[in-house]
Amino acid sequence: MKITKDCVVEVSSEEEGFEGAWFRAVLEENPGNSSRRKLRVRYSTLLDMDGSSPLIEHIEQRFIRPVPPEENQQKDVVLEEGLLVDADHKDGWWTGVVVKKMEDDNYLVYFDLPPDIIQFERKQLRTHLIWTGGTWIQPEIEV
Repeated sequence: MKITKDCVVEVSSEEEGFEGAWFRAVLEENPGNSSRRKLRVRYSTLLDMDGSSPLIEHIEQRFIRPVPPEENQQKDVVLEEGLLVDADHKDGWWTGVVVKKMEDDNYLVYFDLPPDIIQFERKQLRTHLIWTGGTWIQPEIEV
């Protein structure tokens, strides 16, 4: 998968309170050969300080990845206890662990930062994948 100008990507941050979250954005310039160069992104769900337009930031390339494959979000993927998932929450995808399957296709998901357990509908969850070396890897189930 190659990311280029004008494609939809996901962006993460090391900023306190945003660790482990991925936000949708549009890449506004072509990536260069240097991994240190920052790229301009326009977020799809995050707004600027006055709330009037999409937030635009310059982000290091290491915090930018392609959007995970769609089959990662389909209903036929079994979500079991201990599986790392991304939950559609607070305008982004936040990484947590399924701790219990509830009735009506709902799940309890545990998050480390801040520590919390939140209930989600199946349609709000996708299996967590890690983008590394140009490929997607699914982590092992956690105990």
